[in-house]
Amino acid sequence: MKKLSLIMAALLCFLSVIPVSASETASEEIKTRYICDANGDGAVTAADARIILRHSVGLIYTEGFGWMDYNDIIYCDADKSGAIDAADARVALRTAVKLEEAQGRAFTITDSLNPSCEYEAYVKAVCSLTGDTVNITVAKNPHDLSQEQICAGGGYCSVCKKTVAVTPVHDFDIDKCQGVKRCIYCRYEEHFKGGHEYSSSSLICRECSESVYDEYEDFLIGFIKKNGEKISDASGRTAYIYEESDEYFVVGLIFYPDENGLYVYSGMAVDAEGEIVYNESYFSMRQMKIEVISYTEEALLANSFARVDVPLLKNGTGNGVTVIEYWSVPEFQDQKEQYGIISASMALMSCAWLKDLAERTDFTYSDILFSNNPEFR
Repeated sequence: MKKLSLIMAALLCFLSVIPVSASETASEEIKTRYICDANGDGAVTAADARIILRHSVGLIYTEGFGWMDYNDIIYCDADKSGAIDAADARVALRTAVKLEEAQGRAFTITDSLNPSCEYEAYVKAVCSLTGDTVNITVAKNPHDLSQEQICAGGGYCSVCKKTVAVTPVHDFDIDKCQGVKRCIYCRYEEHFKGGHEYSSSSLICRECSESVYDEYEDFLIGFIKKNGEKISDASGRTAYIYEESDEYFVVGLIFYPDENGLYVYSGMAVDAEGEIVYNESYFSMRQMKIEVISYTEEALLANSFARVDVPLLKNGTGNGVTVIEYWSVPEFQDQKEQYGIISASMALMSCAWLKDLAERTDFTYSDILFSNNPEFR
């Protein structure tokens, strides 16, 4: 019996020094990671799907592999296509919402090549649990060119030491209102059909904060320069003038570039007891002010400045014109109220003519300025 006990003890000692198999040890030490766990946080979520999708279109750059680290990217080729693309992002999203079961792997990188502008990069790995392999390639890196060189269509690459040609790619600053895209580096321009964005309740563009009055004034100034004539007035100031007239009345536009002054000009002549009296008005749509001048061939008779409220003028619900300055020769001193009436009449006529001109010349924002604007409606 004693001999049997010694034999058993010896056998136990022998078994205690026999090594445990490598597979059993490895299974305890191997760390797994889910396929499509792009950020390595231990779960597959919508954030991973977003990372994979952004990577597939070149919107994520991280150290190592160029767009994602080697140790991240080897878990992102869910369909084993050899590329990270939208299909992998779809798998990630389906896994995140439990439509597909998360698959754990334990990849070890076996070979890799850093990206360059001369050759494609790749990373290879094998799973120590399943034996699955991945072999992922990506396109060459872009050449090391400055933005100015890229705009110009190529230049000298400091990496491959070659002069290379590339398709020009510009960094555009886009002006939606003016319809122009302008590169912030080389000033190259592309044009498209632009336009302001006015709401039905506002005369201010939502995009550039420019008033519809500014747009119409710019339009009218261009119209005068194209269709009118350049003159010098009695005081020597340069002006552009455009006129339309019939037998009794003249109406048009006058623009003084030195002072950036734009006015609707109107004039008529009346026979006052055998003497011709000329009445002229200068209406500023922006300021809603009107100046009226009366004169003969020999002398100035009267000059008035008035504020204009077009809705009151049209509705007749109040004093639509307020004379703020008035000068006259003694014979016209009692005519201030009469000049208020004249100012009102000429202001209404000026607004009606402006609206008609906008419609005849196809001003883009005619409805905004006139139909939807209480100043002119």
